[in-house]
This record gives sequence, C-alpha cells and structure tokens, in this order.
Amino acid sequence: MQELLTFIVASILITLSPGPDIIIVISYSLQKGLSSSIKFIMGLITGLLFHSVILIFGWSNFFSNSQIILSYIKIIGFTYFLYQGIVELYFVFVQNQSEANLNSSKNLFKQGIIMNITNPKVGLFFWLFFPNFLFSTEIKEPFQYIILCSIFIIQVFVVFSLTAYFSSRASSNLKLKFLKPLNGLILIFLAMYILFS
Repeated sequence: MQELLTFIVASILITLSPGPDIIIVISYSLQKGLSSSIKFIMGLITGLLFHSVILIFGWSNFFSNSQIILSYIKIIGFTYFLYQGIVELYFVFVQNQSEANLNSSKNLFKQGIIMNITNPKVGLFFWLFFPNFLFSTEIKEPFQYIILCSIFIIQVFVVFSLTAYFSSRASSNLKLKFLKPLNGLILIFLAMYILFS
C-alpha cells in the first residue's frame, strides 16, 4: 500500500511538472476552450494506453533496443508536428482565425495520440519509472503494471482536465488575442523537442 501511495504522489508531481503536454493543454484551453482541450487530453490518454500495453506485455526491451524503430518514430512525430505548427501559423497570419480554429479542432484528438506515441521520453518514462513501484511478490508482474498504468492514466486525466478547466475560465476573463500564434509556435517547438530528445 505504501508503494502505491508513493506512486500516486510521484505521478501527480510528474504530471504537474512543466513539459510540452501540460503547456499545450493550457494553450489549447486558453485559445480554443475547454471542449477542444478535452479532445486533446483524450488523445494523450490514448497514447498513454499504447505505452501501457507495451509495458504490460514486455515489449519495452524490443523497442528500447531498436534504434532504427525509435528513429523512425521520432521522424514521424517531428514531421507531423512541424506541419501542424506551420498550418496553425498560416491560418493565423494568412486566413481568418475562425477557419484556423475549425481546422485545428478536428485534429486535436489525433495530435494528442501522436504526441505521446512519438515522444521517446514518454516510453522511457514508462519503462524506467514504473518498475520501481512494483508492490507485491504474490501478484504477477503484468497485473501489477495494469494497476499502476490505470492509476497513472486516471490521475493524468484528472490533473489535465482540471488544468484545462481553470485555463479556459481564465481565458473567458482575459483578452488573449496576442496569443493567437502561440499554438503554432508550441507545435513547432514540440517537433524540435521530439527530434532532438
């Protein structure tokens, strides 16, 4: 039980720590509202499910030892987010913002999935962090990972949803027109982050 409580506290602190995911959640909440950011969060959760399955079935060694696969995943993530960032900036500076919001809102769920799957640091986090919190000698390892992954995903959803809610409330009270290019710039930064991580 002590290991699980420590795991929950550590997971919440890690989720709250500044990183590309929470920054984008805040940005989307400010610019696009709560419902749009929830789509992105659900995409992130789906990406976490992908990493959870790899951890539970023990495929992590295969992926971690295959530099070619990791390189292809990083290139796909870099290309996708660089393209999305350029498209966001194009709509901000060339076409009207309402069309930009309509276009990008359709892709938010997909962006969340691709962001977590193509970010090698998320995979490394799962493979290196979770084994430290195995809590029973009687329960088989895969079942312990199922419990740990479920706890982690639930707290990510709660923390990100609360972050999105309060950010969207703030956006309704502030004039944030100067932040219009922010989403595009963050996506381009994320592309670079994935490529060089």
